[in-house]
Amino acid sequence: MKKILEFPLTLLIFITLLSSCSNDQQELEVLDSLNAKASTAKDPCLIDGPECGGLNQLVTFTYDNPTNNPSITWSVVSGNLTLVSGQGTTAATFRIGTSFRGGGSVNVTSGICNLTRDILYCPSNDCGITLNSLNEVNALGSNEVAFYVVPSLESGWSIDNSTFTVTRDSGIISNHSGYLNSNGHPQIIINVPCSPQSGRIDKVSVVVNASSSSQNCSKSIEKDFMSVCGTGF
Repeated sequence: MKKILEFPLTLLIFITLLSSCSNDQQELEVLDSLNAKASTAKDPCLIDGPECGGLNQLVTFTYDNPTNNPSITWSVVSGNLTLVSGQGTTAATFRIGTSFRGGGSVNVTSGICNLTRDILYCPSNDCGITLNSLNEVNALGSNEVAFYVVPSLESGWSIDNSTFTVTRDSGIISNHSGYLNSNGHPQIIINVPCSPQSGRIDKVSVVVNASSSSQNCSKSIEKDFMSVCGTGF
């Protein structure tokens, strides 16, 4: 009689163990599924950009939404920042002002997304010169043409030197060291006869080096002058 009872008891233990293993397997499958979803999940919206910037620098922030991008609005939350371009798009460019040393932040909103990104002040990225325009004067009554840059300098900054790269219609490229004219503008005066045609100036680019007591930097500017020549005969 004892042997007869042992068989059902053994069967019951086996069934219980089998059921327990099945439940454990189901739990493992659920956990695996959750982990897979977590590993492939992405934030619904992201904002990216530089960690820091210097005075007068242009910085660009980008917005990414893997779904649909409804109306996008960029704004300045704090700091001496000015939106220059990119309003309504996924990439916005801001100019850092001269009183940015405390840092700042920008914001982007789009649909359910509302994101703010901080940007710190980087003294190493400062450049105390801005090049506003590149101009020419060919009314000197000769074949000589003046090309000059109009800069803006912060207090304590000065221009060290400048280099003008001139491209003629013929494709010939020449470099010229600039000097400061009476207005403090980097300038060159070069001979540009109207004949032959290939001697006319097509494009000019300028690199200006500036420095303060503890820093130095370079800024560049370029302009297509569309066959400029002198006024001589």
